[in-house]
Amino acid sequence: MELILISALVLIIYINSLGNQFVSDDIGAILQNPQIKSVEYLFNPIWGFANQIHYFVLSNVFGPSPLAFRFLNILFHMGNSILIFFLLKAFYGKRVALFGSVIFASHPVFVESVTWISGGPYARYTFFFLASFLFYLKRNLHKRFYAVSILLFFICLQINEKAIPLWLLFPFFEYFQKSLLKNWKLLVPYFVLSLIYTAIHFGRLSLRREGLAQDYQQESLGLDNPLVQIPIAISEYLKLLIWPNNLTLYHTELNFSKEEFYIRAFITVVFISFSIIGFFKKRFFSFWFGWFLISLLVTLTPFRISWIVAERYVYLGAIGIITVFSVVLNNAIIKFKIENLYWSILTLLIIPLSILTVVRNADWKNQDSLWIATAKTSPTSSQNHNNLGDMYGRWGDLKMAILEFETAIKLKPNYADAYHNLANTYQQLEEYDKAIENYKKAIKFNPNLWQSYQNIGVIYYHKKNLVEANKYFNDSLKINPTNENLKKLVEEINNN
Repeated sequence: MELILISALVLIIYINSLGNQFVSDDIGAILQNPQIKSVEYLFNPIWGFANQIHYFVLSNVFGPSPLAFRFLNILFHMGNSILIFFLLKAFYGKRVALFGSVIFASHPVFVESVTWISGGPYARYTFFFLASFLFYLKRNLHKRFYAVSILLFFICLQINEKAIPLWLLFPFFEYFQKSLLKNWKLLVPYFVLSLIYTAIHFGRLSLRREGLAQDYQQESLGLDNPLVQIPIAISEYLKLLIWPNNLTLYHTELNFSKEEFYIRAFITVVFISFSIIGFFKKRFFSFWFGWFLISLLVTLTPFRISWIVAERYVYLGAIGIITVFSVVLNNAIIKFKIENLYWSILTLLIIPLSILTVVRNADWKNQDSLWIATAKTSPTSSQNHNNLGDMYGRWGDLKMAILEFETAIKLKPNYADAYHNLANTYQQLEEYDKAIENYKKAIKFNPNLWQSYQNIGVIYYHKKNLVEANKYFNDSLKINPTNENLKKLVEEINNN
């Protein structure tokens, strides 16, 4: 009965998302990806191979159908909710298990990992980790369960680099079971696999940072101050789990007064201190707080390879906080002898969370609804102003488009994409000098933006300045040598 309830709850809550379109990163990664149906796509890049298989199979079977991709995300979320039920049932019994699983199933902070197709890897690697952990717990029931656990952990690592530190949860669990010395050899495969993927990850660290600098105009050099970054991140995640208000794709509103920051720092210190004290006193709650912190380790590094806060990052870690809440709530029910109110309390938890999730699903309906919703919660997001400029451009309101692109540039002066899009708008208005000026600024901040070279060449081509046109077309071809249209233009110019 419990599994039917959990499954039905997930389907009911997320059914209004099935008609949503591809949005944000989905468009480039799936809809406009010409290689996604080819076998070569499976091996480029090697990192995230399990994700490549997922996209490859769905694209070849269903075509560019957002419903198919999103429905699979929903199934993984349902699977995770069920696995949480089995996990908590093994530790605390059915009542705590049902509390934890339905809270997880209905919490709106997870919409980003379920309704957003590009957020799906977080639900997927969570599924394979939970399954791996459960098989590890049940390894004594069958001799093959241990091997299955290692295989599932390997798949987990293939999906997302955020899974690298999760091997720590195995010795952490054994420590609280007082069996670490006895079972340490069982932990070696998890450690070795994580070590291999750590080497791969750090081998690509510089490429990752440079890629973010070019694609998102993040600073590629320098480090974040962990004494500032970590308290903000941890306190914000705790707030989102306790009070899921102002959910957004871009958590840019993270500037606080000194007093507010000190409060957040105090909360973080208390949380970490409680976890450490629990560790030495062997309190099992410390395991769940550790679960929360360990799952976030990769995103808490100062290397600027992640956002400071993103809702999808906390998908796995939230299980730790939800578990503690569920156990405390169940203990309170027992203490105050109100077991007869169990289902009433459960219903009061599910209804508001489910409503918020259904409403949040609607924000992701299409590009326009997402950017408009994000504008309300993230007014200082340069990326969202750039997205709004694109939206107004599609609507034909070029004046508003220019205003939004200029706002994005004011917020982030090195924003190459915003300069490029602003130039495109001026080109539509036939203000070619302003267009060229902004294309050149885009190139200055992102020398690999071949479209800017190409568009400058097009302007000069129509101005009959074939020398300059040829120069910019060739510059574009150096970056994108497979562009057949550019090759034809260069050939035409050379023949003249």
